[in-house]
Amino acid sequence: RLPAAAPLIPGDLVFYGRPSGSIHHVGVYIGNRKMIDAPGRSKNIRISAYRYPGDDYAGATRPTT
Repeated sequence: RLPAAAPLIPGDLVFYGRPSGSIHHVGVYIGNRKMIDAPGRSKNIRISAYRYPGDDYAGATRPTT
């Protein structure tokens, strides 16, 4: 898990929900405050802002190889 003040880099995973374990959504950060977002079944994958007023952003992680 990345510290809250850590800058995100492309490829970081961004999570939404409660950090206590009730995560309901994940996106892939691509830079410029945007993420790849798959909003649900039968909906198109899209590029969207990773933060917006009222969101329930829980934090981010950086995958390693």
